[in-house]
Amino acid sequence: MNLQDLRTLVDYKLLSQQPGSFQFWQMLQHVVNHASYHRGQVTTMLRQIGAQPGKSMDMIAFYRTRG
Repeated sequence: MNLQDLRTLVDYKLLSQQPGSFQFWQMLQHVVNHASYHRGQVTTMLRQIGAQPGKSMDMIAFYRTRG
């Protein structure tokens, strides 16, 4: 992947069928940010029930432990 690939337009449709388009780097940034948001939600929910979240809520750390 090169810098030009990151600028490639990605077309999509919302569930409402409204079309949209973003550059690939914007979609990638959204995915990373969205995942961080949900990791924070899971951590909060675990603490609310008295559980301790694992050392890391990071997906790549999970994959490392699974080989």
